[in-house]
Amino acid sequence: MWRLVEPLALFKLSNGSRIGFWSDFWVGSSSLKDLFPSLYRIALLPHGSVADHWDFVSLSWSLSLRRSLKEEEIADFSY
Repeated sequence: MWRLVEPLALFKLSNGSRIGFWSDFWVGSSSLKDLFPSLYRIALLPHGSVADHWDFVSLSWSLSLRRSLKEEEIADFSY
């Protein structure tokens, strides 16, 4: 997912604790919940911040979904 997000990042996020991962406009001109509604629907932390979804140890995103993605959903986020 970072390949899709990184080129669109608009500003320095600091530690990301004040920016809504799904709801704020921090990647382009849309929120992630509008760009990826199927992921948003199964998110464990729909109101979580960017910091809540970033693993500072592995330096990777941790989306925390309620279930595993189905094969057709994975195709929506790959290219």
